[in-house]
Formats: sequence, structure tokens, C-alpha cells
Amino acid sequence: MSKERSETSRSVEPPASNDLKHINGIGPVVEHRLHGVDIYTYAQLAVLSPADIAAAVDGLAGLSAERIIKQNWIGQARKLASKSISSKTQEEVEAPAELLVPPVVAPPGLKEDQIPPQVVAISEPIGVPRLSRIETVLAGAHTPQNFFAHDQPFNGHLTLDLSNVRIPDDTQFSYRASIYSKNLEGRLRQGVGETSGIVTFTHKVTISVEGLALPKGTYRLKAMVILNPMTTEPTPQSSLVASKESDLLLIY
Repeated sequence: MSKERSETSRSVEPPASNDLKHINGIGPVVEHRLHGVDIYTYAQLAVLSPADIAAAVDGLAGLSAERIIKQNWIGQARKLASKSISSKTQEEVEAPAELLVPPVVAPPGLKEDQIPPQVVAISEPIGVPRLSRIETVLAGAHTPQNFFAHDQPFNGHLTLDLSNVRIPDDTQFSYRASIYSKNLEGRLRQGVGETSGIVTFTHKVTISVEGLALPKGTYRLKAMVILNPMTTEPTPQSSLVASKESDLLLIY
């Protein structure tokens, strides 16, 4: 059973695809080429380098790392990934109880239509989050390690440092965390795990991505976390983005 899981993970596809043509500079031909190397989402593009993307579409005339930088594909991908997560949160997640407005009761001698309307607002976050640690742990164990057998699923534990972010205490965030692998032999990054959910603001947050498995090789993992503050009303939001590369990871 472990072997089957490992082989399946070699071509993991993201759980959903985005329309990459929304990025200025990507047309149907380029999108098709990106799909051919398992790049389907804005979040995947956001963690690639211009050189990686150029290598993925190698052979297309006029498409170079310099052009990708000039057209800002990576910046566009990050913005679109943030909007995608925010929209999904509004559709799937109900407003948390702490943010719901309680019923208004008129004080004695004052009519209800004389009560000023209540407004609930969350200040826009100020500051930069930091992904301070990526740990890889054998499934079912607790001690981090940097080597695994190719048929051993492992978990990725991400420590997010929000101590530099100024926002009211107890604010809730929706998040999406993605982990990608890059074989040091020069292959493109591949998605190996993703999770999403809701966290309450504290200075340090730990997010776990479960069930990773890779074929034999030497890798670096790259993690990306996108946070969006949750509000009771759909409003423009400023996403918080943090990313980090791991130490070398050996799969034998």
C-alpha cells in the first residue's frame, strides 16, 4: 500500500485548476505547455522563478525569463492566488461567531429608529509575516528529520511568525498552505501537498500538511502560505504572503 501511494505522488495534480490565461502574457499555447508539466494554479506559478517558467515552456519563440520578469507573471500570479482564496472563503465559510453583530436593543426612552447603526470592521493588517521554519516529520512520529525512504509518507510542519503583523487580537484568518518539491537534478517544482483552513491570530501559528511522499532523489521543499483576514462583509482585503525553502531533503 505504501508503494502505491508513493508512485501516485509522483504526478500529484492540484485539487483545482485556475485559468492561467488571466495572467497578462499567457495565452492558450503557453497555458497548455504549463499544464504539460503539472502547473495548473496561480499558487504554483507564484513560487516558481522566471528561469523555471521559461524552462517549462522551452521552445516557444520569444518567451524568455526576461520577458516573464518584464510582464511580472509572478506578481500577477500572487495577486490572483490571493483573490482566489478570498473568494472561496466567502463562499464556503460562515462568519465566525465573534464577528457577528448582536441584536440591538433600544435603551429606555429611546426608539429603535433613533439608535445609530452599528458597524463592525477589521483593520487592515500592517506588517510582514515570516515563515520561520519548515520541518519534515515521518507520519506518526514527532522528531523532525531530513531523510526518508521513498515509500515513507511524511508530514510537513510550517511555523508562521506573525509577531511583526499589527492587527487586533483574536482576528481570524483563512489560509492556504502549499508545499512544492524541486529535485536538485534540475527538474521543475512539483506540488506535493496543500491544505487550507482557519486560524486565530497569534504571534506564532503552526500549520501541518500531511501525507507527502517523493521518489528517490535529493530535494529542496518550498512552502507558501497565503492568509486573508475574515470579515462579515465582502470587502477588499490585503493578503499576507510568506514563503520559505527547506534544507536539503534526501529520499533514498
